[in-house]
Amino acid sequence: MNCEMCGTETSLINAMVEDVELKVCKTCSSFGKVLKRPPKSLFRKNRPIIKKQQKELLELIVKDYFKIIKEKREKMGLKQKEFAKFLAERESLIHKMESGSYKPSIELARKLEKQLGITIVEQKELEPQQIQTKKQTYTIGDMIKIKK
Repeated sequence: MNCEMCGTETSLINAMVEDVELKVCKTCSSFGKVLKRPPKSLFRKNRPIIKKQQKELLELIVKDYFKIIKEKREKMGLKQKEFAKFLAERESLIHKMESGSYKPSIELARKLEKQLGITIVEQKELEPQQIQTKKQTYTIGDMIKIKK
């Protein structure tokens, strides 16, 4: 946990500082009144913090988004100008999307999905990758090429 005043990463104490209850480090607790101290058994020194790596969700626009949008517009029986008014977007933007020269942002794609009842955003789950590093120390001399 980090101190709410200075940000140092140590064990914290509840203290009242200027009528606000904060979780602060031992040093910052001198600026206010200590409310309660945690028992000494909770003070853990040099214990590494292990974070679980979670799967990451990635949102992507499908490859044939332009076909899906155009088919839906034609199915609705609208011209590009009418379709643009329906979506509250520019006609040139609709034309570029349908021709495939403009890929919509995720926000615009979500808007299109909601108003048209189509699916053009897909979610992919990425597995976290393990990065292995060599545990080797270097000195300044290793970094500098010494001239003789």
